Amino acid sequence: MIVVIPEGSKTDKFAAIFRYLKVNIQEANLIFDEERLYMQGMDSSQIGLFELVLIKDWFEKYEVTEPVTLGINCEILYKMLNCLEKTQKIILKFEALGDELSISFISSEKGVVDKYFVLPLMDINTQLLCIPDVDYTADLQLKGPIFEKIIEQLSIFADTVKISCNDKQVSLKTTNESSILLGQMEVNINFDDMNEYLIEEEADISLSFSLKYLNWMVQFAHLSNDMNIHFMEDTPIKIKYDIENNSYIQFFLAPQYDEF
Repeated sequence: MIVVIPEGSKTDKFAAIFRYLKVNIQEANLIFDEERLYMQGMDSSQIGLFELVLIKDWFEKYEVTEPVTLGINCEILYKMLNCLEKTQKIILKFEALGDELSISFISSEKGVVDKYFVLPLMDINTQLLCIPDVDYTADLQLKGPIFEKIIEQLSIFADTVKISCNDKQVSLKTTNESSILLGQMEVNINFDDMNEYLIEEEADISLSFSLKYLNWMVQFAHLSNDMNIHFMEDTPIKIKYDIENNSYIQFFLAPQYDEF
């Protein structure tokens, strides 16, 4: 197996994925088949799920003749990726029945030194979850940095946020006990603040989520110009980022049902 990621924006995005993943995902399987690289995993609390799909056209070179699953430590992989220079491409190589992934950072630019790494592989026994297609009640798209900043600021005042959607706006409000001591914050996102907003007629959705995990998921806004968010009552929120060439990373976060 040999896979090449071209220097520039794609190597930046590949490194960024693991910079943010390692915060809550310690170990995961890289699943290469003839058509794509696939990853899926949950945080240790089992309330947040991520799914990454990078199709073969996203890569500069993608030679995978048979499916292979490589168990990795996300922290160690990111330490290697943190050594990447902007003008270097990433080359991933794996020999059948091997127990390590060879990673090379190569550049044709004078003065940029090539680097070579060996990533030990792990046996990670985890079952992939079937993620069903869902017709959500409300779908919105907005610039990622807008929602990222909102969530970061809400996190200052509470650890839980109540998100309400109706045919007029989307509202986010801190409503847990810590608001008594730290104050309260509310944000209303109107139609003019969004790229798109679709909601079923007369729908009125109200869900509460952990700001800790939302704050983790919105860090990936740097991967895409836009963020797609989907809501349905009693259903995990879905946050999706498109990463060129029909590739994407998406997250699902289960709602909380605490009394407020």
